[in-house]
Amino acid sequence: MAQEFLRSLEGFEDELTGVLSKQMFRARYTMMLNERQAERTLTAVLFSVHFDLLVETLGHVGAAEVLRALGKYINTNFMALGGFSVRTHTGEILAMLPYTGFKEGQQLVESFGGGLQKEALSNIEALTQAKMGDSTCFEISVYAGITEASSSEDIDRIIEKARANLGIIAIHRCDPKGGGI
Repeated sequence: MAQEFLRSLEGFEDELTGVLSKQMFRARYTMMLNERQAERTLTAVLFSVHFDLLVETLGHVGAAEVLRALGKYINTNFMALGGFSVRTHTGEILAMLPYTGFKEGQQLVESFGGGLQKEALSNIEALTQAKMGDSTCFEISVYAGITEASSSEDIDRIIEKARANLGIIAIHRCDPKGGGI
């Protein structure tokens, strides 16, 4: 019955990022806790961008496009591993990786950052320029904080621990003459 309920909620996504809605995320997290009675560890990754700086440069619509593209990239990379994510704050997305150990999670985040740097941020720039004009130029830094968490831990505590570990995993500076730096 729980699985059926979750499938019925699958369409409820956060409108800004395309990741799970907060209600769906909490339901999935609760179900994960109930799947196994024994306490277990999981890896949590908090992704962050300075949304206010993006709004100053790109406006609200452009900044939302950047966050939506980031959410899509996070989903593409972590859902296949059993991960699920939620927007916790305007510029933050929390990804839970219940079947991934901490060391493996660190390697995944490093690889994710490399892909983000090489591919996704350039695609985000192209998307933004297509909608706002070729003269649109901005810098974006993507941060990630990774932490090991216990399945019995409160989500807010997990976010707090991950936030304490934030570091830049990818940065993109566009060149007004074309191309990223």
